[in-house]
Amino acid sequence: GEQPILLDATTSRPVAGYLPQRVINGRGRVIDPDINQWVDLENNISFKENKYYELDLDEQGNLSGTVTIRWEDYGAFLKMQQIARGDNDELKNSIAGKSGVSITEMEVQTLMEDTLAVLVTAQINAPNFAQIIGNEMLIPALLFETLEENPLKSEQRLFPVKLPYHNNSSTTFHIRVPQGFSASHLPGRKVASFHRFAHEFTFSKEDQLLTISARIRNNSRTINPNQYAGFKAYMDRFVVDNSDNIILKTN
Repeated sequence: GEQPILLDATTSRPVAGYLPQRVINGRGRVIDPDINQWVDLENNISFKENKYYELDLDEQGNLSGTVTIRWEDYGAFLKMQQIARGDNDELKNSIAGKSGVSITEMEVQTLMEDTLAVLVTAQINAPNFAQIIGNEMLIPALLFETLEENPLKSEQRLFPVKLPYHNNSSTTFHIRVPQGFSASHLPGRKVASFHRFAHEFTFSKEDQLLTISARIRNNSRTINPNQYAGFKAYMDRFVVDNSDNIILKTN
């Protein structure tokens, strides 16, 4: 019809309405015998990711189980490019990129219905993931999703920080701990925000089951120089909130 649609035919797997990151630079110019106007290129860049882990922890500190990940909208478009290129290593790293985490099986589905989506189910193993000290086991509070350092190193910026897309992600861990162990330390709720950025981490336990929930939201692509100090402080807080541990102790 008369509705314009963005499309880049040089991508591995073109999808109408989506552009690769390398060409998303604010506005594009339509040059046509009848039309000469600007077009917004940043109106469909919402990266949505939902991860769900079902894991078992044994007495030796080994973790194993399944993870189900659903990427939607721009997140699905980017994953489709990896799949089309046959880039399974990059896809695996986005599932569990931590050293020592291996993927033994992986099933990938591409769904093009009302919402563009990519669904991945994988079997994962992490030998000796928990640190054992005496009769205690320590595991990072956010497990494989832990951010260990602030990527922003400079104390000030003269130019804006440009992020590749908006990001809305959720991660849920269900961890069944071995019989004879219980959580002696569980972090409290952690929440912080800065302008259009926010995160919330919650932790709970019921019998032998630990539940960890992480929600992260970023609805801005640009951090201007006058916002940089506040954003860097927020990211420092984000790293601190990532740095806690869960401590399990024998009963």
